[in-house]
Amino acid sequence: MHCPQCLIDLKSLTTENTTMDICPQCHGIFLDQGEILKLAAIPLPKIQEILFTQNKTTNFKQSQEKLYENEIPCPKCQQLI
Repeated sequence: MHCPQCLIDLKSLTTENTTMDICPQCHGIFLDQGEILKLAAIPLPKIQEILFTQNKTTNFKQSQEKLYENEIPCPKCQQLI
C-alpha cells in the first residue's frame, strides 16, 4: 500500500496484537477496520515505546505538527477519510 497523501510505500509496524501502516514521510498512521479497538487495549506507554523506540527511522514528533487540510483517500479502499 502507499500513502494517499505522499504516494510512497507505507511501512508496516507490528504491535502485540495488530499492524499499523505508517508513512515514513508525513507520518500518517493507517489501521484496518477494528484495529483501533485492539490498540485501545494496549497501555499508552507501550504504544509510545513501539512508535518512538522501535521505529527510530521515523520522527513522530514532526508528525504532531502537520495536519491534513483536505480529505484523503484510504490507502486500502480509496474511500475519502
